[in-house]
Amino acid sequence: MNNSVRMPMQYHDCGFFALRSPMLPRNQLTAAFHKFSVEKTEADSEKNEKEYIENKEGFTRFLCNLINDPVINEALWVASPGLVKRLGGKNSSRDMSKDEEMVATLYKYFIRMTSRCTPFGLFASCTYGHNSKVTQFESVETPKVNRVTRLDTEYIYRLVSTINGDQNMRGFLKYRTNTSLYQVGTRLHYIETWTRPDRPGIFYKLSAIDTNEYLLEVLKKAEIPETLDTLTESLCKNDPEIDKQEALRYVNDLIENQLLVPEITPSVTGHSPLRKIIHGLREAPPAQDLLNVLDSVDMSLAAIDSDGLGVDTNRYESIISALRELSPEVDEQRLFQVDVNAQFDVSLGKELVSDILSGVELLHMISPPRSEDRLDAFKREFCDRYEDLEVPLCEALDDDVGIGFDGSGSNASSLEPLLTNIRIFGSTGDSSSLGLSARDFILAEKVQELVRNESIELELDAKLIALLENKYRRPLPDAWGAFATILGTNHSDSNKSKVLLNSASGPGAANLIGRFCHLNTELEAAVKRCLKLEEELDPGAVYAEVAHMPEGRMGNVLRRPVLRDHEIVYLCESPIPEENRISVQDLLVSVREGQIVIKSRRTGKRIVPRLASAHNFLNHQNLNIYRFLCLLQQQGLQRAVFWDWGALDILDFLPRVTHRRLILSPASWKIHSEDIKSLIKLNGLPQFDAVQKVRERLALPQTILIAEGDNSVEFDLSCPLSVDIFCRHLRNYKMGIRIREVLSSHFGEPLKSKGETYANEVIIPFVRSAN
Repeated sequence: MNNSVRMPMQYHDCGFFALRSPMLPRNQLTAAFHKFSVEKTEADSEKNEKEYIENKEGFTRFLCNLINDPVINEALWVASPGLVKRLGGKNSSRDMSKDEEMVATLYKYFIRMTSRCTPFGLFASCTYGHNSKVTQFESVETPKVNRVTRLDTEYIYRLVSTINGDQNMRGFLKYRTNTSLYQVGTRLHYIETWTRPDRPGIFYKLSAIDTNEYLLEVLKKAEIPETLDTLTESLCKNDPEIDKQEALRYVNDLIENQLLVPEITPSVTGHSPLRKIIHGLREAPPAQDLLNVLDSVDMSLAAIDSDGLGVDTNRYESIISALRELSPEVDEQRLFQVDVNAQFDVSLGKELVSDILSGVELLHMISPPRSEDRLDAFKREFCDRYEDLEVPLCEALDDDVGIGFDGSGSNASSLEPLLTNIRIFGSTGDSSSLGLSARDFILAEKVQELVRNESIELELDAKLIALLENKYRRPLPDAWGAFATILGTNHSDSNKSKVLLNSASGPGAANLIGRFCHLNTELEAAVKRCLKLEEELDPGAVYAEVAHMPEGRMGNVLRRPVLRDHEIVYLCESPIPEENRISVQDLLVSVREGQIVIKSRRTGKRIVPRLASAHNFLNHQNLNIYRFLCLLQQQGLQRAVFWDWGALDILDFLPRVTHRRLILSPASWKIHSEDIKSLIKLNGLPQFDAVQKVRERLALPQTILIAEGDNSVEFDLSCPLSVDIFCRHLRNYKMGIRIREVLSSHFGEPLKSKGETYANEVIIPFVRSAN
């Protein structure tokens, strides 16, 4: 019997993928684990103690010596300058081996740069790969590396605030109307932003002002950026009785109150914000000293990037010193943002890509039912208040005059013990009162059967898939990206490759890729083609990128090239032509046939918002309009699919879930509070031995992973130092923790370069096929 299930192919790939990989080869980690491990506990306790100490100290020395590698030294400095200074810098004679906290930090950074693919500074990279007939994951040459180093977005924002606050500079700047401005009755509402010297971030407040003809005249004039003189002259021209100095003071008041904002305000799309400031000040005589510093910094950053990896960190220190000539308030811990492209020559075969597509459609088929979302509640409130009217979006979302957009509340529920004969993590209660879905019972029976048979793998066959199918699932978006890891030691034979299919999410196929497009022209061009394919499926609409700076440092990961023709610009600048900018005050909202519809008042066209970023826009620190526009992408759709254990997540053991070559979820185990409490009380060899007993009792693999979102730490339970750091890590989880298997330990890694093996993650865009 063929246990596989093939879904109808409603989607096609876009011919490319993004590859993410860590800076260092994974085999460096496995070699270290192997070298500094204790194979078994001997009866001779003195010999055990000696071997334990030698291996722990050996691994400690290995970690402390990492800083002597120029590439690692620079990577650590970019991530944490304070850490490198505490270590004493490259070739330091300082002995840090007794500083347990420092050693644990170095351990986690070593794990980070050998096993985690999420880009962060110099620790990992993102690059372009193409889809082909066969899978090719081995390169005979060392990957060509290019990098882009920028100043932190929050620093840029603060710098612009300082420049704007200088009265001598204002006469040489251009100003535009605050992009959050909208009128309600006779008052104008808008958002003011500010920073605090004692706290990072950008803060917001809603302000309002009564309208008058002079105010409206200036704001109308400043819809296209104008100089202070031009705005002043427009007031005097329209009313000759206004004194020029009086008009100048009035316009300055509008600037002080942020009704007018400088054109050099940072954008989240387009090119370097530092160069934008330099360009904006080039003709300003009072800015010459500032320009000299900024020009020097810009050239220094370009020189660092041209020299590749492993540059002397004194070059960063020189930039910091130069910037402190402008202002002493420079936070060196947060000043530099670095992105890296390591160009492996890789491809994914058609069969492998097809299997990943089938896996996503399978996950979609068996996705558990979703509860009502925030947009459903908004539609009800909107219809109760406005019925079938078209209403200005800003007014509708205003908490005072409209219905607002709270989005508060949680779908989380408390879970009681699941089954009386399966032990439940952190619970001793009665299982009879827990309401479980039919899906939960089906999977619980399967888990029980696997436990009885001492098996760790649940294979989804056709019968089980039919039982799990959700017939009321929402459709997938028109475009989305699959997020996977390719496993297996044979880099070129896709038939032997395993795939960990983590998830797929949308709408839009570039959410996890957009921010890296500036690193690689092939990647940027491919992403733009993919976005065009999505837009062609809905030719009557205008697809518009949501361009918004939600808060300071988040701009580092939100920054991306201009990927679409149109942008909804909100509390930031945009480099696109004025005619393609869409203001929030131009947007009208209505509910038609059960769907929220956004239209442009100016053009009458339907607007479809898109965000080519993985930003967590639902965070309640974000503004209503930004959250609403981004959430509107998901209206009526299954935004993401992934394997979901649901209520069974509280079980002690959850098996690896597979379908054909696909792994949908790794095996995992719960370590209970009583085990954690006993382990963290011990130290040294007794603690190590106690961990081995827990490992044997729970049948844990040798290498394990503790993961929280995309932040994960790997441990080898036969390695003394790793076990020591693992137990100290457990102090943060006294109520219990779930640990996962490390799949590469079982199946290997196919990504290779000159004999070195690298971890990998791939993001593969898909678009719905046109009828």
